[in-house]
Amino acid sequence: MRLGQGLCERCLRRGILKQAEIVHHKVHLSPQNIDNPKITLDFANLERVCRDCHAECHPEIYGESHTRAPRWAFDADGNMVVADGEALHEDPEDSR
Repeated sequence: MRLGQGLCERCLRRGILKQAEIVHHKVHLSPQNIDNPKITLDFANLERVCRDCHAECHPEIYGESHTRAPRWAFDADGNMVVADGEALHEDPEDSR
């Protein structure tokens, strides 16, 4: 693993330049191996991936569709919204 490059290693192998956001454990972490530094900390078991590639690695978490999980934020009024601005829920008072 070359530090500082900051690109998704899986995308890069396909010729795509995309920022990595997650460090993925190739051998997935479990209660049985969490205390094993060869699994948890060894660079040979780690790879930088983007969110989409991480979703492909973990369909058990993200679902089979491999779609990007929504990212949440708060609007100016403190309401939780999807990061692209879509409201999580409508306030009944807003419809009056």
